[in-house]
Amino acid sequence: AETYYKGDGLDQNYNQALYWYEKAAAEGEPVAALMAGKILLEGLNGKKDERRAVMHFKSAADKGQAEAQFMYARCLSSGSGISVNAESATEWYKKSAALGYQPAKEYLNNQKFFSRLNKLNEELSNPYSSSDINYKLSRYESFSGYRGISDSDKELARKKIDRIISEKAVPQLKKEFSAAQGSKGLFQLVRWKSNT
Repeated sequence: AETYYKGDGLDQNYNQALYWYEKAAAEGEPVAALMAGKILLEGLNGKKDERRAVMHFKSAADKGQAEAQFMYARCLSSGSGISVNAESATEWYKKSAALGYQPAKEYLNNQKFFSRLNKLNEELSNPYSSSDINYKLSRYESFSGYRGISDSDKELARKKIDRIISEKAVPQLKKEFSAAQGSKGLFQLVRWKSNT
């Protein structure tokens, strides 16, 4: 199956690869089920079949195949071939991450990061005074030390933080924020005093 999938020594043929992967998956081989699911999810054989792909991912995930757990979680998150179930998706992402699958670890880390950022945005949506803004900002650790998120996600977060500060903050806080960015790096957001 892998020979047909990669085209090593034979012409690449996703239909043949799918046939052999599904045959091996029926005999309980989790990697074969994962590969069959990938072919079907992406429609590499010319026939996208998300429901069948999910069935293969779930089969391999139940056998402890970390990448399949991740793929199954993605399907649960997006509704590809199965009803959206965010709670179940999170559990499968955690199982995959626990087995050391790096994309699952990164996904969970990103979710945690953006959850914190969204919470900050919500808390600053209606500040009453500069001390209120300072107090709320002081509750958060520096985003610069947050590991495992991509540079593009950090840039997105920085822009969001800049927008929050420019829209909600008083001039003194804006000045302190600018100084912190310049002297301590892109994401040095908090350690503000609770009083201005």
